[in-house]
Amino acid sequence: MPMQIGLDSWRPEDADYFTDLGVTWTKINVPDADKGVSESFGLLAEAAAARGLHVIADLRPSGELEQRIGLMRETADPNGIKFDLAMREMTAGIAANVKEFAPLVSAWEFWGEYNCPHVGGFFPGGRVNYPNILSWVYSTVKEVAPEAQVWNGGYGVEFQPQFAEALIDDAPLSFDALNWHHYNISRYSELRDGNGAPRFDEPLADRLRYSAGQFREMFENVRRRMEAQGCHQPFVASEWGMPVVSDEVVEQLKAAQLFSFVFQDGAYGLGETEAAAYMDVWLSTFERIGMEVLVVHRLRDDVPHGADMNGTFWGVYCGLLFADGKPKLTYDLVKSWAHHNNGKGEPDGPGYL
Repeated sequence: MPMQIGLDSWRPEDADYFTDLGVTWTKINVPDADKGVSESFGLLAEAAAARGLHVIADLRPSGELEQRIGLMRETADPNGIKFDLAMREMTAGIAANVKEFAPLVSAWEFWGEYNCPHVGGFFPGGRVNYPNILSWVYSTVKEVAPEAQVWNGGYGVEFQPQFAEALIDDAPLSFDALNWHHYNISRYSELRDGNGAPRFDEPLADRLRYSAGQFREMFENVRRRMEAQGCHQPFVASEWGMPVVSDEVVEQLKAAQLFSFVFQDGAYGLGETEAAAYMDVWLSTFERIGMEVLVVHRLRDDVPHGADMNGTFWGVYCGLLFADGKPKLTYDLVKSWAHHNNGKGEPDGPGYL
């Protein structure tokens, strides 16, 4: 089955880019989902669905609820009274959103990129863990819309599958697809320099083979663990990308002997030519292990001030467009994959496989 390609954060002013790329999915935040129907989400979801896009609704708890959950994690709640009350309040708001917007939504994701150490409940408030919270959300969504798809909040940074292991062990029936955000990768090469950084003088083919193998091993191990528990849900990725800078920036840093994965001038990522090679091979790896949907983060770079608006240092450079609007080579690669997998033509990417 071809892996469907999407682009996150739909906005009407970016509609022409979505059309040109040929993507078929997008992700839109549902802010303060515990407080009831989000009109801002509804307007965006309606516009995206009208363009034929499959919408992932990213249910996000309010700051107040997140703070309450955090406090419950740190202080024991032996009878679970406070936790149950918070869950009832939260799911009432989620139910209202599902009832209002179910016809527009292809998948409901809850709390993407939650704090990974909390996933397994390693705190005095043992019930206050993500798998348990997700089970409340899953039951609520299914009660309102039995055919709706529920995805866990994505995680998986730097080949870390622990979030998946906790879900498989503690909530195996509370997600319809195992959702990954498997980026922020720095292990591009098996070889390391004296500081432990990747050796970029290793042949590109060897680096591609190594990094693709790391992904493949992680996914295959998780799939085996799922099957041992009787789980057969597909893999999806509601958010995935890679930081990419211009080849000129890379050459300047190499000339100054400053080149490493975390560039000394604040840039973070690969030059676009090598990035396109990695992306092509990685997308092929994801498709071969059975990932059904992959949503690319993000359309354009943020202004390069060292951190994006969410405080994510490397997220600045994950765009398919530079901050000035110029397409990167990865733009054309994603376009090729999307059009091919939608049956609109043969891939014409770099073809590094």
